[in-house]
Amino acid sequence: MKRLISILFFLILFLLSGCEKNDLQSQKLIFDNNKVLVLQKGEWFSYNRKTKKFTDYEVKEEKGISILVENKLFYLVNEKYEKVFSQGYQYLVEDRETGLFWAVENNLVGLINSKGNIIAEFKYLNYFKTNTIGEVNCFFSEGYAVVKVSNDKFGILDTKGNLVEIEGEYDSASGFRNGFGIVSNKNGKKGLFNTEGKVIVPVEYSAFNFSKYNDKFILADKFDEGFVFNDKGEMVFKFKHSISNYLVINQKNIIYKQNNTVSFYTLDGKFTNESIEVANRTHLFEFDDYLIIMEVIDEVYNEEYSKITIYNGAKKLVTFEIDVVMNSPIFIAIPSIIFSLEEENNLKIFYTDKDTLYSFSEKEGKLESVKLSKQYTLVDYYNGLLVVRENMTRGLINLKGDVILDCNYITIDIYDDGIVAQNNYYKYGIYDVEGNEILPEEYSEIVTFRNREKCTYYLDDDRFY
Repeated sequence: MKRLISILFFLILFLLSGCEKNDLQSQKLIFDNNKVLVLQKGEWFSYNRKTKKFTDYEVKEEKGISILVENKLFYLVNEKYEKVFSQGYQYLVEDRETGLFWAVENNLVGLINSKGNIIAEFKYLNYFKTNTIGEVNCFFSEGYAVVKVSNDKFGILDTKGNLVEIEGEYDSASGFRNGFGIVSNKNGKKGLFNTEGKVIVPVEYSAFNFSKYNDKFILADKFDEGFVFNDKGEMVFKFKHSISNYLVINQKNIIYKQNNTVSFYTLDGKFTNESIEVANRTHLFEFDDYLIIMEVIDEVYNEEYSKITIYNGAKKLVTFEIDVVMNSPIFIAIPSIIFSLEEENNLKIFYTDKDTLYSFSEKEGKLESVKLSKQYTLVDYYNGLLVVRENMTRGLINLKGDVILDCNYITIDIYDDGIVAQNNYYKYGIYDVEGNEILPEEYSEIVTFRNREKCTYYLDDDRFY
Protein backbone atom coordinates (compact mmCIF):
# COMPACT_ATOMS: atom_id res chain seq x y z
CA MET A 1 0.00 0.00 0.00
CA LYS A 2 1.42 3.37 -0.96
CA ARG A 3 0.77 6.35 1.27
CA LEU A 4 1.47 10.02 0.93
CA ILE A 5 1.13 13.13 3.00
CA SER A 6 1.69 16.66 1.82
CA ILE A 7 2.00 19.18 4.62
CA LEU A 8 1.54 22.75 3.48
CA PHE A 9 2.90 24.97 6.24
CA PHE A 10 1.14 28.27 5.68
CA LEU A 11 -0.23 30.87 8.07
CA ILE A 12 -0.39 28.81 11.20
CA LEU A 13 -1.32 30.03 14.66
CA PHE A 14 0.86 27.81 16.81
CA LEU A 15 -0.68 24.93 14.86
CA LEU A 16 -0.05 23.31 11.50
CA SER A 17 -3.02 22.49 9.30
CA GLY A 18 -3.72 21.01 5.89
CA CYS A 19 -2.24 17.57 6.57
CA GLU A 20 -3.77 14.78 4.56
CA LYS A 21 -2.88 11.14 4.17
CA ASN A 22 -4.06 9.45 0.99
CA ASP A 23 -4.21 5.72 0.40
CA LEU A 24 -3.02 4.95 -3.11
CA GLN A 25 -3.56 1.80 -5.13
CA SER A 26 -0.64 -0.63 -5.43
CA GLN A 27 -0.50 0.38 -9.09
CA LYS A 28 -1.92 3.49 -10.73
CA LEU A 29 -2.49 3.01 -14.43
CA ILE A 30 -3.94 5.25 -17.13
CA PHE A 31 -4.05 2.56 -19.79
CA ASP A 32 -5.79 -0.80 -19.56
CA ASN A 33 -4.52 -3.16 -22.29
CA ASN A 34 -3.13 -0.02 -23.98
CA LYS A 35 -6.59 1.61 -24.08
CA VAL A 36 -7.99 4.80 -22.55
CA LEU A 37 -11.26 6.77 -23.01
CA VAL A 38 -11.15 10.37 -24.25
CA LEU A 39 -13.87 12.97 -24.79
CA GLN A 40 -13.51 15.36 -27.71
CA LYS A 41 -16.17 17.78 -28.98
CA GLY A 42 -18.90 15.94 -27.07
CA GLU A 43 -18.04 12.47 -28.41
CA TRP A 44 -16.28 9.59 -26.68
CA PHE A 45 -13.46 7.60 -28.29
CA SER A 46 -11.29 4.70 -27.27
CA TYR A 47 -7.60 5.37 -27.92
CA ASN A 48 -5.15 2.47 -28.35
CA ARG A 49 -1.65 3.48 -27.32
CA LYS A 50 -0.03 0.61 -29.23
CA THR A 51 -1.80 1.09 -32.58
CA LYS A 52 -2.24 4.87 -32.07
CA LYS A 53 -5.79 4.57 -33.41
CA PHE A 54 -9.15 5.92 -32.20
CA THR A 55 -12.43 3.99 -32.30
CA ASP A 56 -15.94 5.19 -31.48
CA TYR A 57 -17.12 4.34 -27.99
CA GLU A 58 -20.73 4.26 -26.79
CA VAL A 59 -21.21 5.18 -23.15
CA LYS A 60 -23.95 3.08 -21.58
CA GLU A 61 -25.65 4.57 -18.58
CA GLU A 62 -27.56 2.59 -15.96
CA LYS A 63 -30.41 4.58 -14.55
CA GLY A 64 -31.73 2.11 -11.97
CA ILE A 65 -34.15 3.49 -9.40
CA SER A 66 -34.72 7.24 -9.44
CA ILE A 67 -36.83 9.75 -7.51
CA LEU A 68 -39.60 11.60 -9.35
CA VAL A 69 -41.36 14.70 -8.01
CA GLU A 70 -44.91 15.08 -9.33
CA ASN A 71 -47.56 17.46 -7.96
CA LYS A 72 -45.32 18.09 -4.91
CA LEU A 73 -45.20 14.38 -4.08
CA PHE A 74 -42.14 12.12 -4.29
CA TYR A 75 -42.19 8.72 -6.03
CA LEU A 76 -39.67 5.99 -6.82
CA VAL A 77 -39.48 5.20 -10.55
CA ASN A 78 -37.63 2.51 -12.52
CA GLU A 79 -35.36 3.01 -15.55
CA LYS A 80 -38.45 3.39 -17.76
CA TYR A 81 -39.70 6.12 -15.42
CA GLU A 82 -42.57 3.90 -14.31
CA LYS A 83 -43.66 4.36 -10.70
CA VAL A 84 -42.51 1.51 -8.47
CA PHE A 85 -45.59 2.02 -6.30
CA SER A 86 -48.57 4.33 -6.54
CA GLN A 87 -48.19 6.09 -3.19
CA GLY A 88 -46.42 9.45 -3.18
CA TYR A 89 -44.52 10.75 -0.16
CA GLN A 90 -44.03 14.19 1.28
CA TYR A 91 -40.27 13.74 0.80
CA LEU A 92 -37.84 11.04 -0.35
CA VAL A 93 -34.07 10.84 -0.23
CA GLU A 94 -31.69 7.94 -0.86
CA ASP A 95 -29.39 6.74 1.90
CA ARG A 96 -26.03 6.47 0.16
CA GLU A 97 -24.50 3.88 2.48
CA THR A 98 -27.35 1.38 2.26
CA GLY A 99 -29.30 2.16 -0.94
CA LEU A 100 -32.48 2.38 1.16
CA PHE A 101 -34.72 5.45 1.11
CA TRP A 102 -35.76 7.82 3.88
CA ALA A 103 -39.39 8.77 3.33
CA VAL A 104 -41.57 11.41 5.02
CA GLU A 105 -45.29 11.10 5.72
CA ASN A 106 -47.19 13.65 7.86
CA ASN A 107 -43.81 15.18 8.83
CA LEU A 108 -42.66 11.84 10.29
CA VAL A 109 -39.68 9.91 8.91
CA GLY A 110 -39.64 6.23 7.98
CA LEU A 111 -37.42 3.91 5.95
CA ILE A 112 -38.36 2.03 2.77
CA ASN A 113 -36.50 -0.11 0.24
CA SER A 114 -36.37 0.27 -3.56
CA LYS A 115 -39.54 -1.83 -3.93
CA GLY A 116 -41.48 0.47 -1.63
CA ASN A 117 -41.59 -1.98 1.27
CA ILE A 118 -41.56 -0.28 4.67
CA ILE A 119 -38.44 -1.14 6.70
CA ALA A 120 -39.05 1.27 9.60
CA GLU A 121 -42.42 2.80 10.50
CA PHE A 122 -43.12 6.52 10.03
CA LYS A 123 -42.58 7.80 13.57
CA TYR A 124 -39.23 9.58 13.75
CA LEU A 125 -38.76 13.34 14.20
CA ASN A 126 -35.92 13.86 11.74
CA TYR A 127 -37.68 15.97 9.11
CA PHE A 128 -37.09 19.71 8.95
CA LYS A 129 -38.94 21.99 6.57
CA THR A 130 -36.15 24.52 6.05
CA ASN A 131 -37.35 25.49 2.56
CA THR A 132 -40.23 24.64 0.24
CA ILE A 133 -39.26 20.95 0.32
CA GLY A 134 -37.39 20.29 3.57
CA GLU A 135 -34.71 17.77 4.48
CA VAL A 136 -34.00 14.68 6.56
CA ASN A 137 -31.08 14.71 9.02
CA CYS A 138 -30.66 10.98 9.71
CA PHE A 139 -28.44 8.75 7.57
CA PHE A 140 -26.64 5.45 8.03
CA SER A 141 -23.03 5.45 9.11
CA GLU A 142 -21.10 2.24 9.86
CA GLY A 143 -24.32 0.24 9.53
CA TYR A 144 -26.48 2.30 11.91
CA ALA A 145 -28.60 5.45 11.80
CA VAL A 146 -29.34 7.67 14.79
CA VAL A 147 -32.99 8.77 14.83
CA LYS A 148 -35.00 11.12 17.05
CA VAL A 149 -37.72 9.17 18.89
CA SER A 150 -39.23 12.09 20.87
CA ASN A 151 -38.24 15.60 21.88
CA ASP A 152 -35.42 14.39 24.14
CA LYS A 153 -35.03 10.71 23.26
CA PHE A 154 -32.89 9.19 20.52
CA GLY A 155 -32.46 5.69 19.14
CA ILE A 156 -30.23 3.57 16.93
CA LEU A 157 -31.78 2.02 13.82
CA ASP A 158 -30.26 -0.88 11.87
CA THR A 159 -30.92 -1.73 8.22
CA LYS A 160 -33.72 -4.17 9.18
CA GLY A 161 -35.62 -1.47 11.05
CA ASN A 162 -34.74 -2.70 14.55
CA LEU A 163 -34.51 0.12 17.08
CA VAL A 164 -32.41 0.39 20.23
CA GLU A 165 -33.02 3.47 22.36
CA ILE A 166 -30.05 5.45 23.68
CA GLU A 167 -30.19 5.58 27.46
CA GLY A 168 -30.88 9.03 28.91
CA GLU A 169 -32.40 12.24 27.59
CA TYR A 170 -30.49 14.61 25.34
CA ASP A 171 -30.74 17.67 23.14
CA SER A 172 -28.97 16.07 20.17
CA ALA A 173 -27.19 12.89 19.04
CA SER A 174 -24.78 12.35 16.14
CA GLY A 175 -24.16 9.44 13.79
CA PHE A 176 -21.41 6.87 14.28
CA ARG A 177 -17.70 7.18 13.69
CA ASN A 178 -15.26 4.45 14.74
CA GLY A 179 -18.09 2.74 16.61
CA PHE A 180 -19.11 5.77 18.67
CA GLY A 181 -21.81 8.43 18.53
CA ILE A 182 -21.87 11.72 20.45
CA VAL A 183 -24.79 12.89 22.61
CA SER A 184 -25.18 16.47 23.88
CA ASN A 185 -27.36 17.94 26.60
CA LYS A 186 -28.93 21.40 26.70
CA ASN A 187 -25.86 22.80 28.46
CA GLY A 188 -23.61 21.75 25.60
CA LYS A 189 -21.92 18.93 27.51
CA LYS A 190 -21.11 15.86 25.45
CA GLY A 191 -20.67 12.12 25.97
CA LEU A 192 -20.07 8.99 23.88
CA PHE A 193 -22.48 6.12 23.25
CA ASN A 194 -21.94 2.76 21.52
CA THR A 195 -24.05 0.76 19.07
CA GLU A 196 -25.92 -0.88 21.97
CA GLY A 197 -27.26 2.52 23.09
CA LYS A 198 -25.11 2.62 26.24
CA VAL A 199 -23.41 5.89 27.19
CA ILE A 200 -19.90 4.69 27.97
CA VAL A 201 -18.23 8.11 28.37
CA PRO A 202 -20.27 10.40 30.67
CA VAL A 203 -21.89 13.57 29.35
CA GLU A 204 -19.46 16.06 30.90
CA TYR A 205 -17.01 17.03 28.14
CA SER A 206 -16.94 20.08 25.88
CA ALA A 207 -15.67 18.36 22.72
CA PHE A 208 -14.45 15.06 21.25
CA ASN A 209 -11.84 14.51 18.54
CA PHE A 210 -10.86 11.26 16.86
CA SER A 211 -7.20 10.37 16.50
CA LYS A 212 -6.09 10.72 12.89
CA TYR A 213 -3.76 7.72 12.67
CA ASN A 214 -5.20 5.43 15.33
CA ASP A 215 -8.99 5.07 15.15
CA LYS A 216 -9.16 3.15 18.44
CA PHE A 217 -8.66 6.33 20.47
CA ILE A 218 -10.75 9.44 21.12
CA LEU A 219 -9.57 12.73 22.61
CA ALA A 220 -11.89 14.65 24.94
CA ASP A 221 -11.74 18.21 26.30
CA LYS A 222 -12.98 19.54 29.64
CA PHE A 223 -12.00 23.08 30.60
CA ASP A 224 -8.18 23.12 30.72
CA GLU A 225 -7.84 19.34 30.79
CA GLY A 226 -7.63 16.75 28.04
CA PHE A 227 -8.41 13.03 28.16
CA VAL A 228 -7.69 10.03 25.94
CA PHE A 229 -10.27 7.22 25.79
CA ASN A 230 -9.82 3.85 24.12
CA ASP A 231 -12.45 2.09 22.01
CA LYS A 232 -13.95 0.50 25.14
CA GLY A 233 -14.66 3.91 26.63
CA GLU A 234 -11.86 3.55 29.20
CA MET A 235 -9.76 6.63 30.03
CA VAL A 236 -6.08 5.77 29.44
CA PHE A 237 -4.45 9.20 29.65
CA LYS A 238 -5.08 12.62 31.19
CA PHE A 239 -3.18 15.80 30.38
CA LYS A 240 -3.22 19.56 30.90
CA HIS A 241 -4.24 21.92 28.12
CA SER A 242 -2.19 25.03 27.47
CA ILE A 243 -0.84 26.98 24.51
CA SER A 244 2.50 25.14 24.83
CA ASN A 245 1.13 21.60 25.35
CA TYR A 246 0.38 19.15 22.51
CA LEU A 247 -0.67 15.54 22.24
CA VAL A 248 -0.61 13.12 19.28
CA ILE A 249 -1.39 9.41 18.99
CA ASN A 250 0.00 7.03 16.40
CA GLN A 251 -0.06 3.23 16.10
CA LYS A 252 2.68 2.80 18.70
CA ASN A 253 2.53 5.60 21.26
CA ILE A 254 0.71 8.41 22.96
CA ILE A 255 3.14 11.34 22.63
CA TYR A 256 2.72 14.38 24.87
CA LYS A 257 4.57 17.68 24.92
CA GLN A 258 4.49 19.64 28.16
CA ASN A 259 6.55 22.83 28.29
CA ASN A 260 9.96 21.87 26.87
CA THR A 261 9.68 18.08 27.11
CA VAL A 262 8.18 15.56 24.69
CA SER A 263 7.39 12.26 26.47
CA PHE A 264 6.45 8.85 25.06
CA TYR A 265 3.72 6.68 26.61
CA THR A 266 2.36 3.25 25.73
CA LEU A 267 -1.15 3.06 24.31
CA ASP A 268 -2.45 2.14 27.78
CA GLY A 269 -0.94 5.33 29.22
CA LYS A 270 2.29 4.08 30.83
CA PHE A 271 5.45 6.18 30.58
CA THR A 272 8.16 4.48 28.50
CA ASN A 273 11.03 6.39 30.16
CA GLU A 274 11.76 7.99 26.78
CA SER A 275 11.63 11.77 26.40
CA ILE A 276 13.07 14.53 24.22
CA GLU A 277 13.98 18.10 25.21
CA VAL A 278 12.72 20.69 22.73
CA ALA A 279 12.41 24.45 22.26
CA ASN A 280 9.51 26.26 23.89
CA ARG A 281 7.79 27.04 20.58
CA THR A 282 7.43 23.46 19.37
CA HIS A 283 4.62 21.69 17.51
CA LEU A 284 3.97 17.96 17.21
CA PHE A 285 2.51 16.12 14.21
CA GLU A 286 2.02 12.45 13.45
CA PHE A 287 2.29 10.58 10.17
CA ASP A 288 1.64 6.86 10.37
CA ASP A 289 4.10 5.62 13.06
CA TYR A 290 6.35 8.64 12.64
CA LEU A 291 6.57 11.72 14.86
CA ILE A 292 7.28 15.12 13.34
CA ILE A 293 8.64 17.78 15.72
CA MET A 294 8.82 21.37 14.48
CA GLU A 295 10.77 23.77 16.68
CA VAL A 296 10.59 27.48 15.85
CA ILE A 297 13.94 28.95 16.79
CA ASP A 298 13.80 32.59 17.90
CA GLU A 299 16.24 34.85 16.14
CA VAL A 300 15.90 38.39 14.78
CA TYR A 301 12.27 39.32 14.01
CA ASN A 302 11.36 38.36 10.42
CA GLU A 303 14.44 36.11 10.16
CA GLU A 304 13.42 33.09 12.19
CA TYR A 305 13.91 29.51 11.12
CA SER A 306 12.33 26.17 11.97
CA LYS A 307 14.18 23.01 12.97
CA ILE A 308 12.22 19.90 11.96
CA THR A 309 13.15 16.49 13.38
CA ILE A 310 11.59 13.19 12.31
CA TYR A 311 11.36 10.24 14.71
CA ASN A 312 10.36 6.61 14.26
CA GLY A 313 9.17 5.93 17.78
CA ALA A 314 11.77 7.69 19.93
CA LYS A 315 14.55 7.00 17.38
CA LYS A 316 15.69 10.15 15.57
CA LEU A 317 15.90 9.74 11.79
CA VAL A 318 16.84 13.16 10.48
CA THR A 319 16.91 16.86 11.41
CA PHE A 320 16.79 19.73 8.95
CA GLU A 321 16.23 23.48 9.06
CA ILE A 322 13.86 25.63 6.99
CA ASP A 323 13.63 29.42 6.88
CA VAL A 324 10.31 30.80 8.06
CA VAL A 325 8.69 34.18 7.52
CA MET A 326 7.05 35.84 10.49
CA ASN A 327 4.04 37.66 9.07
CA SER A 328 3.32 38.72 12.64
CA PRO A 329 4.62 37.59 16.04
CA ILE A 330 2.27 34.57 15.93
CA PHE A 331 1.65 33.78 12.24
CA ILE A 332 4.23 31.67 10.43
CA ALA A 333 4.64 30.91 6.72
CA ILE A 334 7.12 28.17 5.75
CA PRO A 335 7.56 26.00 2.64
CA SER A 336 5.76 22.75 1.90
CA ILE A 337 7.11 19.38 2.98
CA ILE A 338 6.03 16.04 1.50
CA PHE A 339 6.20 12.76 3.42
CA SER A 340 5.78 9.54 1.44
CA LEU A 341 5.53 5.85 2.32
CA GLU A 342 5.57 4.31 -1.16
CA GLU A 343 7.69 1.49 0.22
CA GLU A 344 6.99 -0.21 3.55
CA ASN A 345 9.29 0.96 6.34
CA ASN A 346 11.02 3.51 4.11
CA LEU A 347 9.88 7.04 4.82
CA LYS A 348 10.79 9.57 2.15
CA ILE A 349 10.80 13.32 2.75
CA PHE A 350 10.99 16.13 0.20
CA TYR A 351 11.15 19.88 0.72
CA THR A 352 12.51 22.98 -0.96
CA ASP A 353 14.43 25.90 0.46
CA LYS A 354 14.80 28.73 -2.03
CA ASP A 355 16.11 27.07 -5.25
CA THR A 356 17.27 23.81 -3.62
CA LEU A 357 15.40 20.51 -3.43
CA TYR A 358 16.17 18.35 -0.39
CA SER A 359 15.28 14.67 -0.11
CA PHE A 360 15.66 12.06 2.62
CA SER A 361 15.22 8.28 2.49
CA GLU A 362 14.91 6.33 5.74
CA LYS A 363 16.49 3.28 4.09
CA GLU A 364 19.58 5.23 2.99
CA GLY A 365 19.63 7.38 6.12
CA LYS A 366 20.99 10.57 4.59
CA LEU A 367 19.75 13.98 3.48
CA GLU A 368 20.61 14.90 -0.11
CA SER A 369 20.19 18.13 -2.06
CA VAL A 370 20.06 19.25 -5.69
CA LYS A 371 19.93 22.73 -7.21
CA LEU A 372 16.77 23.65 -9.16
CA SER A 373 16.50 26.00 -12.13
CA LYS A 374 14.10 28.19 -10.14
CA GLN A 375 12.23 28.34 -6.84
CA TYR A 376 9.21 26.01 -6.62
CA THR A 377 6.56 25.02 -4.08
CA LEU A 378 6.06 21.26 -3.75
CA VAL A 379 2.51 19.98 -4.34
CA ASP A 380 2.60 16.18 -4.77
CA TYR A 381 4.92 13.19 -5.12
CA TYR A 382 4.54 9.80 -6.79
CA ASN A 383 6.82 7.25 -8.43
CA GLY A 384 9.98 9.39 -8.40
CA LEU A 385 8.28 12.54 -9.73
CA LEU A 386 7.29 15.77 -7.99
CA VAL A 387 4.42 18.06 -8.95
CA VAL A 388 5.59 21.62 -8.30
CA ARG A 389 3.92 25.00 -8.38
CA GLU A 390 5.19 28.34 -9.64
CA ASN A 391 2.78 31.19 -8.95
CA MET A 392 -0.64 29.61 -9.68
CA THR A 393 0.32 26.96 -12.25
CA ARG A 394 1.84 23.50 -11.89
CA GLY A 395 4.69 21.62 -13.49
CA LEU A 396 6.63 18.38 -13.04
CA ILE A 397 10.24 17.64 -12.09
CA ASN A 398 12.20 14.49 -11.27
CA LEU A 399 14.38 13.97 -8.20
CA LYS A 400 17.46 15.19 -10.09
CA GLY A 401 15.73 18.55 -10.56
CA ASP A 402 15.18 18.05 -14.30
CA VAL A 403 12.03 19.71 -15.65
CA ILE A 404 9.63 17.13 -17.14
CA LEU A 405 6.74 19.56 -17.73
CA ASP A 406 6.94 23.35 -17.43
CA CYS A 407 4.60 25.12 -15.01
CA ASN A 408 1.77 25.65 -17.52
CA TYR A 409 -0.92 23.41 -16.01
CA ILE A 410 -3.92 23.58 -13.67
CA THR A 411 -3.69 19.94 -12.59
CA ILE A 412 -1.14 17.16 -13.04
CA ASP A 413 -1.82 13.53 -12.06
CA ILE A 414 1.06 11.05 -11.96
CA TYR A 415 0.51 7.39 -12.90
CA ASP A 416 2.86 4.44 -13.27
CA ASP A 417 2.47 4.48 -17.05
CA GLY A 418 2.22 8.20 -17.72
CA ILE A 419 1.04 11.67 -16.77
CA VAL A 420 -2.39 13.30 -17.23
CA ALA A 421 -2.11 17.10 -17.42
CA GLN A 422 -4.80 19.78 -17.73
CA ASN A 423 -3.71 23.07 -19.31
CA ASN A 424 -4.98 26.60 -18.71
CA TYR A 425 -7.65 26.10 -21.38
CA TYR A 426 -9.09 23.15 -19.39
CA LYS A 427 -7.94 20.64 -21.98
CA TYR A 428 -6.24 17.36 -21.07
CA GLY A 429 -3.30 15.55 -22.60
CA ILE A 430 -1.19 12.48 -21.75
CA TYR A 431 2.60 12.32 -21.47
CA ASP A 432 5.01 9.53 -20.62
CA VAL A 433 7.07 9.78 -17.42
CA GLU A 434 9.88 11.49 -19.34
CA GLY A 435 7.56 14.22 -20.65
CA ASN A 436 7.11 12.93 -24.21
CA GLU A 437 3.63 13.54 -25.63
CA ILE A 438 1.32 10.53 -25.99
CA LEU A 439 -1.91 12.46 -26.61
CA PRO A 440 -2.05 16.23 -27.31
CA GLU A 441 -3.79 18.64 -24.93
CA GLU A 442 -7.12 18.81 -26.75
CA TYR A 443 -9.50 16.54 -24.79
CA SER A 444 -12.30 17.62 -22.43
CA GLU A 445 -11.98 14.48 -20.30
CA ILE A 446 -9.70 11.44 -20.04
CA VAL A 447 -10.95 8.33 -18.26
CA THR A 448 -9.35 4.94 -17.67
CA PHE A 449 -11.10 1.66 -18.51
CA ARG A 450 -9.62 0.03 -15.39
CA ASN A 451 -12.44 0.24 -12.82
CA ARG A 452 -13.43 3.47 -14.56
CA GLU A 453 -10.83 5.15 -12.36
CA LYS A 454 -11.25 8.91 -12.22
CA CYS A 455 -8.37 10.60 -14.01
CA THR A 456 -9.66 14.14 -13.98
CA TYR A 457 -10.80 16.33 -11.14
CA TYR A 458 -14.31 17.11 -12.29
CA LEU A 459 -15.51 13.81 -13.76
CA ASP A 460 -18.50 12.38 -11.87
CA ASP A 461 -17.66 9.06 -10.25
CA ASP A 462 -20.98 7.49 -11.25
CA ARG A 463 -20.96 8.55 -14.89
CA PHE A 464 -19.62 5.26 -16.22
CA TYR A 465 -20.62 1.70 -15.30
